[in-house]
Amino acid sequence: GGMKAISSHSTCLAAERVRRFRRLVHDNNTSVVQIYGQWNYFQFGTKGIDERTPGPTVAFNITDRDGAIIGYDEVSRLAALNRPPIQLRTGCFCNPGACQEALSLCDDDVTEQHASGHVCGDRRGIVNGKPTGAIRASFGKDSIW
Repeated sequence: GGMKAISSHSTCLAAERVRRFRRLVHDNNTSVVQIYGQWNYFQFGTKGIDERTPGPTVAFNITDRDGAIIGYDEVSRLAALNRPPIQLRTGCFCNPGACQEALSLCDDDVTEQHASGHVCGDRRGIVNGKPTGAIRASFGKDSIW
């Protein structure tokens, strides 16, 4: 085992999560999940997990059938109702610049969100119809499917 086994295990779980996310579509064939970061661009090959595979963390948002993002706060509350609760991290993950870029928010969007009272750590996933953050699933040594 060791760290190599943990890395392989957790990355395999993240890869399977991405595979399943990509298969989720609404009745009008639009994606249910918007994936961010390296997993958004990753193409699964026939060789499985290797050094080019992104790590064990998947950042995403859930969308409605019209492509509008559902606030991370709502998704988080629903995940907490599951038994056992689904553990997710939400928001901008202490990296507002990367969050702004991933969500395609311009400076005016971020300024509007702040002016409306949105701050890090609040439960406002959507402000003026635009997302204020995302959802993150992280896998590790104790993660199971």
